[in-house]
Amino acid sequence: MPYPWRVDKTPYKVLIAEVLLKRATRQSVAGEFHKFIQRFPDFCSIYKTAFPVQTFQTQSSAFPALVVSTQ
Repeated sequence: MPYPWRVDKTPYKVLIAEVLLKRATRQSVAGEFHKFIQRFPDFCSIYKTAFPVQTFQTQSSAFPALVVSTQ
């Protein structure tokens, strides 16, 4: 089965996958990618988030939190 970011190759999803893959393994990213996309479906949703730090934390300690700052 292909990785989720290779199935729907929108520029946003490819960029998010690239950023996440810099911080975690392919297996970890594959397991959490859909959750991230559901929480942040586009750049505006990341920008508008009310939590400036550590907005997305997974259950896996192997997959680090994404830190978003609007400042």
